[in-house]
Amino acid sequence: MSSTACVIRNAGQLKDYAGEVVLVGINYDKETKKHECKIEIINNP
Repeated sequence: MSSTACVIRNAGQLKDYAGEVVLVGINYDKETKKHECKIEIINNP
């Protein structure tokens, strides 16, 4: 799931918040033992 999809799914929780939002997603693959991290900053009007 992309971070954008996560924000859309949980948009109701942000309806009263205005400002900068930091989204962090961490994924770990048990088979390859590698991790992936994505950080996005969005402005909620």
